[in-house]
Amino acid sequence: MDKEKLLSYSEHYNEQSFGRKVEALPGGARKKVLQKAATLYAIMTEPAVPAWVKASIVGALGYFVCPLDLVPDVLPGVGFIDDVALMGLLIVEIGAYVTSSVQQRAEAFREQWNTRDIINPDCSSLPPSLLSTPSP
Repeated sequence: MDKEKLLSYSEHYNEQSFGRKVEALPGGARKKVLQKAATLYAIMTEPAVPAWVKASIVGALGYFVCPLDLVPDVLPGVGFIDDVALMGLLIVEIGAYVTSSVQQRAEAFREQWNTRDIINPDCSSLPPSLLSTPSP
């Protein structure tokens, strides 16, 4: 997928829509999605990350939130393959930004969301440190 097409999905992303989508996932799919999405989210909230990287991440997360994509999410067992693959490819492309700080924050994000049976869709259950940009 070219960058322009990816960026067109950014209009679908916000923390509420992301939370609702994750909440609706079955357990196995939730773990795979959160592994990638948490890393992308942690990169996106780093202050030194360039705007084009942040825009690409918002596009990838918007693609995940949008139900009408390459493989429709309503297809059982395969509906999220394209979402997870896109997030994984983006992580490879922007791998230089996956620092130890990013990895720690992504792990904390995953743990917070994985320990809940029901995820609060407005993300208010997440610790403020996961939702704020770290200071330099």
